[in-house]
Amino acid sequence: MRPPRDAPQIRDYGRLLARFWVVVVLATALSAGAGWLVWHHERNYVASLKFLVVTPGGAEPFDAFYGNLTAMSRALTYESLAHDPKVLQRTEDELGADRGGQTLVKGITVVPSTSAVFDVLVAAAEPEAAKNAANTLGRNMIAASDALQKADPEAAGLVLVDPANDAADARGPASSVMLTGALLGLVSSVVLVLAYGLVLNSVDDRRQVARIVDVVRRGTA
Repeated sequence: MRPPRDAPQIRDYGRLLARFWVVVVLATALSAGAGWLVWHHERNYVASLKFLVVTPGGAEPFDAFYGNLTAMSRALTYESLAHDPKVLQRTEDELGADRGGQTLVKGITVVPSTSAVFDVLVAAAEPEAAKNAANTLGRNMIAASDALQKADPEAAGLVLVDPANDAADARGPASSVMLTGALLGLVSSVVLVLAYGLVLNSVDDRRQVARIVDVVRRGTA
């Protein structure tokens, strides 16, 4: 189906965008700048801990196999220690009053695992705070595990394999956030400029005048 001759053509939209190119450029640049501001102010650093669930037993192959199955079955229980209220309270007390329990809960993530090894991630606004919170949490998780083993010597235990030595920036590169903002600004400004031109229904080029006059002549003939 061919559009009517008086309908705007692709080149008409192009002229409209060229007419308001300053608006498109400014909107794209401002959106990229907004993306940089968001990246700069929303600081997020993550420190990680790696734990291993172990069970007491002999060195025979059957004992090792059975112990591994038991450790895997108990892993979920020990993963829950990362959000245990008593563990969090002890961690809060050690870190100080500036880190509340609710804030700490929101910053803790347990990575799901199907083995006896699992990771715990702790996020904070500063790298040193994330590292300190992670190591403090890890010590209290181990202490809670030791308490369980004292009550039941045959129970599985928790071993800290890798402590938090540093914290990684979880925000990603600033260029990626700025590029996303620039693309959003570009698309939004183009859509708004085209919508503005269609709402005004104005004549922006003499070729459009020629098409309109031709339609009127054919209609009155």
